[in-house]
Amino acid sequence: MRKKRVWLIVGSIIIVVGSALILWITFNEVATYQPKFTATFKVDSEELIGLTMKIPGAKQGEYLELSCAKMINSNKTGELTNINGNYYSAGKPIYKIKAQSGFIYWETTVIKLYGTVNLTAINDKTRLVADVITINPKLKTIKAEQHITIKNESLEATADEIDTDMNLDKIRSKGMTTVSFMQSTR
Repeated sequence: MRKKRVWLIVGSIIIVVGSALILWITFNEVATYQPKFTATFKVDSEELIGLTMKIPGAKQGEYLELSCAKMINSNKTGELTNINGNYYSAGKPIYKIKAQSGFIYWETTVIKLYGTVNLTAINDKTRLVADVITINPKLKTIKAEQHITIKNESLEATADEIDTDMNLDKIRSKGMTTVSFMQSTR
């Protein structure tokens, strides 16, 4: 009888400690966002080849879908090369993205693109070209820096720095800015 009681107490302690450990692990895990992605990679490597990822925007149905030739992943950033992609709103592509290289900051999902970076709006063919473009999908902002040109059917502008919304509709320039208006041939 005494042995049964000891085993019952030991079993109860194991169950309580195991349950407490499971609850502690579940609720003390730090949640950081990692975008959905598919790629091939080498075992025991942080290098991903042929990566496609979706990065959520500020609202449901808004996201960036980026493909890159290679990504070197670390805890805080992903270093991307040969980047192509689209920004989607309500399931429809708004503009195309092309860049030579860039970084994604996992905690904030901010993407900083380098090289000759091109953003081309699909609806009106507005094209933003710069050496550095920073996209913040959660704040719905784009910042362009260095050798900036923005062009559409009616104008061409150059600036030292440009801030715009995710749809390239509202543009604010900083520094030296020149604007040339195109004549309509209608």
